Amino acid sequence: MKYFILLLFVLIKSNVSAANGCVSTSSGIMYTNQNGMSSNYRGNPGEPTITLPVGCYWVYVSPSTPCTVKKSAGDEPGLLANTIYECDLDTNVLILLFGSVGFGAFMIRKKRNVNFIFGSK
Repeated sequence: MKYFILLLFVLIKSNVSAANGCVSTSSGIMYTNQNGMSSNYRGNPGEPTITLPVGCYWVYVSPSTPCTVKKSAGDEPGLLANTIYECDLDTNVLILLFGSVGFGAFMIRKKRNVNFIFGSK
């Protein structure tokens, strides 16, 4: 069981990475392709962007740092944020519920098998 928890921790930790990007104040989309070392980010078609899932919000760099998204149609103002975003717990409650029920059923089943093998009540 401890190896399973360790494996789960390693998998979750390996998928978490944070970078900075410019979130457009008008569209709420994050642009991650920085233009050199400036606070300008490229917003042309084909550039990498990140959109938020429903019910989530960006984690802005504190204090609020302004940035600019350079597009062919013109510049858009934005704020510097991390690529990690936060979501309310209620949007993930079904995943947590099924995981808890499955883990509980697994532990009860495992305990019954151990008791049956060793002959305890």
